Amino acid sequence: MPKDACSSLQRHPTYYLEGGDLVLKVENTLYRLLRSHLALHSVTFKSVLGIPGGEGSDGQSDESPLELFQVKESDFNWWLDWIFHSSATQLYNFSEQQLYVILQLSDKFQSEDGIKFAIDHLALHDMPPLLRMSLGIKYRVQEWVRTAANQFMRQPVGSLSVEDFRQLGDIAHIIYRRHDELEDRRKSASLGPPSFRTSIGPASGCTPEAHTSCHNAWGSFWTRQVPKLLLHPDKAQVKVFDTVPDALEALACPSGLNPACRAAFLDGVRHFKYEVLHFETYIMQEGVAEIITHFAASA
Repeated sequence: MPKDACSSLQRHPTYYLEGGDLVLKVENTLYRLLRSHLALHSVTFKSVLGIPGGEGSDGQSDESPLELFQVKESDFNWWLDWIFHSSATQLYNFSEQQLYVILQLSDKFQSEDGIKFAIDHLALHDMPPLLRMSLGIKYRVQEWVRTAANQFMRQPVGSLSVEDFRQLGDIAHIIYRRHDELEDRRKSASLGPPSFRTSIGPASGCTPEAHTSCHNAWGSFWTRQVPKLLLHPDKAQVKVFDTVPDALEALACPSGLNPACRAAFLDGVRHFKYEVLHFETYIMQEGVAEIITHFAASA
């Protein structure tokens, strides 16, 4: 390295070790570290440093450092922080951003310990589902894929951006198809009251003749109110039916409907919501299982 170029470099205040036997250059900073220490944590360094070098070869002095390309100084500092502090994590708390960097550089340098460390500690953070999904796929963390799949399946499809769909690829098709199944269920439920109402006879104070009017009034009431509760575009994808019984009960009893019959119909709706929830849960589980299968097939 030319003398003037060497003079423009600075030695790292912490990681230029007096007893080091390997000089590295990252951007404009020099590091002097122990070869054995790096080789212990990185297959890449172990392989590179295992190749014999003659006198004056890279890494032996400030004038001929081993340069790491496409690595930022700040990122390398964080990776070294992990190497030197990984056994004392209680005393050294890495931020979420630092953990991402440790994960990326550990992958670059083939450090299984670093990858595991970053994954274990990132799991403690509340990552956005798209990031959790992409990292889970890249680093083969099935639980991350499962968690992200659940999150995607449960949020309104309209909340997914074009970029979300681009990054999710084939998985986006699975999510969209399962969302359509849930939407179809919503629409069918909003068209008219559940069929169980035909089995509900006249309540106290109502006659068989008058009960026909109760059925008609309840059906009309349902088609006026329930679509507004189920088909709003901002509704979440699951448990949309949970609010229906209480919302209907809060409204005034429609004309022509016996109050006691109305109470009986509402009780039926409360039981019906568990059938809907069971269906939603089934669709969600099937969607997540399909995503996991796709994930495994791409391994």
